[in-house]
Amino acid sequence: MYEAQVWALDEPYNKLGWEYDGYRTTDPKIAAALVWELMKAKTAGYGKREVFADEQYVDKAIIYRVWIQWVRPEPGALHSD
Repeated sequence: MYEAQVWALDEPYNKLGWEYDGYRTTDPKIAAALVWELMKAKTAGYGKREVFADEQYVDKAIIYRVWIQWVRPEPGALHSD
C-alpha cells in the first residue's frame, strides 16, 4: 500500500485538475491511495473540488476511475480565495 501511495502522490495527484481531470488504472491500491489523498486534501481545505470514483468492467478487466470536479462558489457567496 505504501508503494501505491508513493505512486499516486508522484504522478496523478499533482496533475489532477491541472493537466487532466481524471485518472484510470487497473490497480485498486493506486486508485484507493489517490482517493484517500484527494479526500484528505479536500478535508483540509486545499482546493474546492469534489472527488469521484467508480469502476468499469472492460474486456473482463476492472478499470478504476478517479476524477475531480472543481466547485465554484455561489454568486454573492463569501470565500477566502
